[in-house]
Amino acid sequence: MDRPPIGVSPHWFVYNQRMQELTETIYNYLQYIYQHENMLRTKDNYLMIAQWSEELKSLALLEAEINSK
Repeated sequence: MDRPPIGVSPHWFVYNQRMQELTETIYNYLQYIYQHENMLRTKDNYLMIAQWSEELKSLALLEAEINSK
């Protein structure tokens, strides 16, 4: 007998994993910039961190909305 295809991962797993990855990446990147002082203090590095922060914020707000129902 054929089994149905596997469904998608639950949102709480996917969002939580991605939020953890973003948080760790932001922290690690800031530490790396701090350790290398002036060599890495560039606009592009901080814009990348801002972009990750926006994604983190969006995922957190989406998760909050889903859990408020």
